[in-house]
Amino acid sequence: MDTNSTRMLIFKTLVISKKIMTLSDISRAIKMPQQKIAYHLPFLEDSGLIVKEENFYYCQPIFINEDLIGECLQSITDVTRKMLDTPLYLEEGIDEKNAETIIKNCMKALFLMSIEEID
Repeated sequence: MDTNSTRMLIFKTLVISKKIMTLSDISRAIKMPQQKIAYHLPFLEDSGLIVKEENFYYCQPIFINEDLIGECLQSITDVTRKMLDTPLYLEEGIDEKNAETIIKNCMKALFLMSIEEID
């Protein structure tokens, strides 16, 4: 079971909807059983990505700020393009999956470094 992609799908659904949703709304939107959605919601709540009030769920308001989303996406796109243009110093024969993993790990490292800069 790929919990990360299921949680990301739930989170993405709440961000895109830009509205409060019930468990059944989310389930219907992503065509997954309510039980599976219900399993993942507490993890998203604990991480601070979503908020639960009574039987309703929504993402943090920061995730539906169009200007902020646009700036973040542009920055991420620029960094990703630079990373793709930079040679990977690995043995010959690196496949796309390995390159993707390396880029994802680099993005995570950059994100963690940016958080340290804020502190």
